[in-house]
Amino acid sequence: MQLRKERVLEKAQPLTGNQIWAASTPVLMRWIKDNEPEVYRKTRHICMVKDYIKYKLTGELSTDHTDFTCAALADISKIAYSKEILEAYGIPEVHNMLPPMLDSWVIGGEVTRECSLETGLKEGTPVATGGIDIDMTALGCGCLDVGQMCIIVGTWSINSLILEHPKIIPDILFTSTYCVPRRWFLMDGSATSATNLDWFVDQFCFWEKSEGEKRGLSPFDIVNEEIRDMNPDSCDIIFHPFIYGNNIQPTARAGFYGLGGWHQRADLLRAILEGVCFSHLSHVEKLRSVQREQEAFIAGGGKRSEIWTQMFADILNTPIKTPVTDELGALGCAITAAVAAGFYPDHRTAVAKMCSILREQRPNPDANLIYMKKYTLYKMVLNSMIPVWDTMFQTIQEIKRIV
Repeated sequence: MQLRKERVLEKAQPLTGNQIWAASTPVLMRWIKDNEPEVYRKTRHICMVKDYIKYKLTGELSTDHTDFTCAALADISKIAYSKEILEAYGIPEVHNMLPPMLDSWVIGGEVTRECSLETGLKEGTPVATGGIDIDMTALGCGCLDVGQMCIIVGTWSINSLILEHPKIIPDILFTSTYCVPRRWFLMDGSATSATNLDWFVDQFCFWEKSEGEKRGLSPFDIVNEEIRDMNPDSCDIIFHPFIYGNNIQPTARAGFYGLGGWHQRADLLRAILEGVCFSHLSHVEKLRSVQREQEAFIAGGGKRSEIWTQMFADILNTPIKTPVTDELGALGCAITAAVAAGFYPDHRTAVAKMCSILREQRPNPDANLIYMKKYTLYKMVLNSMIPVWDTMFQTIQEIKRIV
């Protein structure tokens, strides 16, 4: 709230391309300055987790531009730190705490003798600079070219589009550099993805867990079996996947709408999968207002369900490519390290050798027609609930004060 009063967004976003969000580095540093001034005064360096690990391996402190442009600490056009950004956030002292910023695909140091003795790693082993997780995941999918989109169905709904030049779009979460030369990333998302399904399975799917244990399967495999024979017109429930919040408004909450006594658990499961897809679509639509994707890859835990990935193809109305590898972020790191160490001359060669596609699913026009009618309902209920969510929040706060 204080940053809004200071009009930080208007001052910083034209440089960073980022909206203000609570977990971003400058917001955290401002909070520390205001609430833990002694910690702020003693701070000498700011780095990301991977940078600290690299420092312990090599003795060299540096970061990469994907992490720090995503963190709203750098001018997205110049790919350089900006005192103007830090002054907007009220933390000009942070400029002296920032590490050198390198390309993801260069060597950031070598394993020291001390580290070699402690870890068993060979002294002198080169250590790549590396990059932020969403970039590494997209690279692990094989994304290199302008117009390729990476959709991560995981803890967050992450939807990213590769651009040739940086574009600052006020309504989109952020623009950052990408982990290959001369490319940028446009990303929009929220905490509205597969964790909604995780929560429901953990709280209500005890039979699926038991059945999975008996058969040596995941409870999610049993969920897929339960909804396998359901069609797009089988489920008449709308679900808002806001168990852990969203980017619409802070007071928004999850909900099932249209429940009847005839519905079964499979109907709720199907509604959750559809609701998550609709949330992703709301973000993809914003990316499409800038540039239509040429092809889309899917990552995260949700990629394991062929039923769900077909649902994404139908709802987004675009072919969906599912990579073979499950841990795509780790694969992206391996590709980056291979290029940095000189095993491959460039990212394109490395991707051609190291990435492969398990399946490609094309959208069904009839299914898309049904889903778009549901999506209209999804948005209609959402808009109707906005004042209700605010009133609910205020009422609950009043109740707590009474108690």
